[in-house]
Parts: sequence; C-alpha cells; structure tokens
Amino acid sequence: YIIQNILKKYSDKNFISIIEVGTHIGTTATRFGNIIKNNKDSYVLCIDTWLGDVSEYLLRKEGLKYNLLNGNNTILFDLFLKNIYNNNLQNIIIPFRLPSIQAGRILFFYGLKFDIIYLDASHEYLDIKLDLILYWELLEENGTLFGDDYQIYSVKKAVDEFVKKKNLKLKLINGIKINKIQQIIWILIK
Repeated sequence: YIIQNILKKYSDKNFISIIEVGTHIGTTATRFGNIIKNNKDSYVLCIDTWLGDVSEYLLRKEGLKYNLLNGNNTILFDLFLKNIYNNNLQNIIIPFRLPSIQAGRILFFYGLKFDIIYLDASHEYLDIKLDLILYWELLEENGTLFGDDYQIYSVKKAVDEFVKKKNLKLKLINGIKINKIQQIIWILIK
C-alpha cells in the first residue's frame, strides 16, 4: 500500500529508476518490480551483500534460520534470486552485490540519479547516517527517499539529525505491526 502510494507520484513517467539499499531476500524489491514492470525500461537496483547484517549474526533468529553462523554465505542471495525468478522480474530487478557505501560511491562517481531510494540496510546509527548523506546525493530533484523502522532508536536518531541538518520536512506513516510492534515508515522529498 505504501509503495503504491509512493509510486503514484511517478505514474506519468515512462521510466522510473529505483534503488533499494538492503534487499535481503527481495520481498520489497518484488513489490516495486511488480508495480513498475509495465513501465518501459524502469528498473529496481538492489544493493546488498546478501551476507546479512550485524543484527542477523548477533540478535535475530534469522541468522540461525538461514544458517549464516555456519558459513552459509549464499543462502540469502539464492532466496533473493528465487523470488525474482518466481515473480518473472529478472529483466527489471538488478542485483548490485556490494556494501551500501561502496555501491553508493560508485553510483555517485558515474553521476547517476534515481527517482526513488528505499533505505533498509544496516540499522546501526553510523551506517544509517552515512547512507542518508550519500543516497540523498543520488536522488533526483522531487525524488523520494524513504525507509522503515523509524521506531528503532538508531534509525530515528539518524533520520531526525539528517532532517534537522538539511531543514527538511519529515513525513511519518504507520506501517504494519510485527510482533505487536508498530512499524513506522519515514519519507523525505528532495
């Protein structure tokens, strides 16, 4: 629902460029892809290492679920590819298998700009802060930068500081509840 509303703004464009930073197994990427698949040459660039983040090794049950702790370093990428092929989106969704900072720096070097950027990589404060600074520069004028998990202190702190520093207007939307915790989506327009 939220993704559809964000994409409405771009409905008159034949070409939509989207980055998803922190793709995991491709759930959100396939949502984007299924909505834009009829737009000529539109694409979703998925940036991830597909090796999991710090929390998956230290905090989450998924680290154990995906067997990451035993050196299974292809499982997340394999699940991502399976989701992309099962949705017939292999011509729309492009994996870019690098950490967010390196990928962003390469895109910046080439002067690329994007309509929509979804940040959902590391939830560590410094990582989020760097992603915000870097990916804001990759956003087209009137583009949308957004993410979720604003209810997490490190995300909220980084987003709030960025908004204050850039003098931006922050829009917050309630997302779904996961394990009785209200997910909060944050949205910025350039």
